[in-house]
Amino acid sequence: MKTDTKGRRRLLVWIQPPAITPLEYYFMSLMIKWEHERIQAESLAGYIATLGGGFFMCHHWSTAVRLAQQQQRLAAYLGDTEMYYKCLINQAYNYIHAGRFRTANRLVKLVLQAVQQGPHEDEVLVKMCYSARLFGKRVRKAAVKNDQESHSTVDDFARIRLVQDQSKDADLIKPFRS
Repeated sequence: MKTDTKGRRRLLVWIQPPAITPLEYYFMSLMIKWEHERIQAESLAGYIATLGGGFFMCHHWSTAVRLAQQQQRLAAYLGDTEMYYKCLINQAYNYIHAGRFRTANRLVKLVLQAVQQGPHEDEVLVKMCYSARLFGKRVRKAAVKNDQESHSTVDDFARIRLVQDQSKDADLIKPFRS
């Protein structure tokens, strides 16, 4: 302690703030929670995409459409516009295989317009739209041709075809186990 000229003692008090405040703990816990939810959403989106592809290949197109819509909701939650539009294109492919060409063309047109009006045009999505549009034209042409002939496929790999929906109400319902 020091004294001044009048004999009074001066006392210096040093108050140091704590190293970590409760606010930092709260913010850190919110960040960890957000990161955990994001990882779960990304994992779930991948899982749904895999299921959607499987149901599509097994001719359960309406189930595949519902899965693409679920994945689209996750893409909106994640803020992933590319995945959002790819889900719409996947839905369009399902509608093409179901013979619902007008609905498929409307979805492809919607994606194409949105991508072209965006801040930067995504070349991959534009090419996916053109590919889906071309595929729809070919399947429509094959469908007309198949009405006139007896065979049901145009190519050896059965890619260009209309399929009957084999979806069931229980496709997406988890069975109850005791």
